Amino acid sequence: MPPKRTTWHYSLFASCFRASTRRRTTRPEKSAVRRLSFSDVSSPEDLSLSLMGCDLLAFTLGELEMATNGFSDANFLGEGGFGPVYKGVVDEKVRVGLEARPVAVKLLDLDGAQGHKEWLAEVIFLGQLKHPHLVKLIGYCYKHEHRLLVYEFMAKGCLENHLFKKIASLAWSTRLKIALGAAKGLEFLHQTEQPVIYRDFKASNILLDSDYNAKLSDFGLAKDGPKGDKSHVSTRVMGTEGYAAPEYIMTGYISHKIFCQFQNFLSFSQGHLTAKSDVYSFGVVLLELLTGRRSVDTSRPSREQNLVDWARPYITDARKIARIIDPTLGDQYSMTGALKAAAIANQCLSQNAKSRPQMSAVVEALEPLLGLNDEAATFVYDVGENVETKENGEFKHGRRRKLRRRALAEVIFLGQLKHPHLVKLIGYCYKHEHRLLVYEFMAKGCLENHLFKKIASLAWSTRLKIALGAAKGLEFLHQTEQPVIYRDFKASNILLDSDYNAKLSDFGLAKDGPKGDKSHVSTRVMGTEGYAAPEYIMTGHLTAKSDVYSFGVVLLELLTGRRSVDTSRPSREQNLVDWARPYITDARKIARIIDPTLGDQYSMTGALKAAAIANQCLSQNAKSRPQMSAVVEALEPLLGLNDEAATFVYDVGENVETKENGEFKHGRRRKLRRRALVPKGLKRK
Repeated sequence: MPPKRTTWHYSLFASCFRASTRRRTTRPEKSAVRRLSFSDVSSPEDLSLSLMGCDLLAFTLGELEMATNGFSDANFLGEGGFGPVYKGVVDEKVRVGLEARPVAVKLLDLDGAQGHKEWLAEVIFLGQLKHPHLVKLIGYCYKHEHRLLVYEFMAKGCLENHLFKKIASLAWSTRLKIALGAAKGLEFLHQTEQPVIYRDFKASNILLDSDYNAKLSDFGLAKDGPKGDKSHVSTRVMGTEGYAAPEYIMTGYISHKIFCQFQNFLSFSQGHLTAKSDVYSFGVVLLELLTGRRSVDTSRPSREQNLVDWARPYITDARKIARIIDPTLGDQYSMTGALKAAAIANQCLSQNAKSRPQMSAVVEALEPLLGLNDEAATFVYDVGENVETKENGEFKHGRRRKLRRRALAEVIFLGQLKHPHLVKLIGYCYKHEHRLLVYEFMAKGCLENHLFKKIASLAWSTRLKIALGAAKGLEFLHQTEQPVIYRDFKASNILLDSDYNAKLSDFGLAKDGPKGDKSHVSTRVMGTEGYAAPEYIMTGHLTAKSDVYSFGVVLLELLTGRRSVDTSRPSREQNLVDWARPYITDARKIARIIDPTLGDQYSMTGALKAAAIANQCLSQNAKSRPQMSAVVEALEPLLGLNDEAATFVYDVGENVETKENGEFKHGRRRKLRRRALVPKGLKRK
């Protein structure tokens, strides 16, 4: 017998399932009472009598009309195969003695996809089965042709809307919580004394309460499991495309073909239904939670339309998992958790039903994942079948020489350098002519857009926070064991996350610093006009002090709201450094260059000190510029300053007048127009 072949996903999944041996499966206590079945009900009276003791309320149509304000459009929640659903409130006004509570009322559409049998199945199953992860059926209305169901109200709606209908993206921990809750619901159904096969497990049937606790709803297609020594239930194939297990569909299809061939009439196809059919459907929903994609999406390219077929090659290869994770998550997920969840999905989606795990094992495997909080790992992407990895500074299995120089520099530096103020490189793609880089998503974009492209003005404290964060990024680069010169420090390369934390990006021009007793690196002059240090432009001699100069330029941009070079301005104002230098060296003139969009919402003390830092960084003599560590040390105290901007009164001449304690000093007050004496934003009396 050949040795058993073990692959990563099988061993990983097995380890997931063995993660906790202490968990005891909570199997429902056996009851001597037989569960109600379809044969027990032939009239509303039978149903009412049979469900006595189930805490279900039999409502009249008039009561439910009152609860829903006459089924008003304002209360309409949505519509499915069963019919429309309305929000309502049952209270003392509806029936004396009822405790006020919000409800969802579902009406059977007699012309819809489901009928009385599915309605009755819903009442029978949810009327008798109680569990925290099954939606609670409060009551029903069964009168003449009217069929209505009354449920607890689920504030967050269904999972489908959150994943696919542009509601705010679900957090990673919330996705795992939902998966675990839904798994526990299925586990309960499969382990009751008389097991139930849900048969319609899908995202639209998973409802969420206000805390995102998942509850299974819509039991219209549910079936009692096989009895005695039977391995399956033979039943008409029903369900939703993309979620149904392949063996259930295929056995139904074959049965249908046989009936059509040997009989003169068209018979319903009979599929072999087992609890493992539900397990497959769970695997599909778990994939939807991982990828943010629908089980079937005909709007995508043909090879991506079926989620399971598209994702299977990725979930069976640990190196490719990151490619399929929902991009709206960014890097805000646990890579370990994603790997294990993908392994669980892979086992649930096995083509061989017997190889799929029990739902109790799935629950046991999912529970530990909620406690994982590692960040997404760095993966290397490949458009083909091979993957290149970088280990200890060396590339394996690849053609490093054929990578373009800038893309290679980006991978080399960001692949090894990790810091809160450097953007995180998640991976890259290198195949044939393809060169792609994959980064963490930075929600606020680049600093350049905020300063110059008419996005709302940045607050003073935010500008200082950005300056400090960027300075810390440069400080880190300059102080690594092998120092790095960034060489392209500018506003467009400073990215901002959702909290305006600054991170340096684009290391395509970065260079290793001088080694040994060398004072500089001789290199071709590259960079961006307006930011490059003058000595570097003149000689090509690159040092860490070149970055310090560039930092000074960006600090000036933050102070003034002006670009480093702006040819749309008058000639003497086009170069920011040349224009601003006379002002940043004179404390009396600082206020003249502060970004006017700030108004007076800034600290004058902070502005003076920031200008002094910029002036030092912009020294023509590179040796006179400070180290970035000194810049960080000087900037940090500025965040705590909260004095308001001093009020300055400007003269058209060379002198500046200031107002102190109500008196004007050093100036020609009489020559100022009266309106100029009124601070902007204040009304004249």
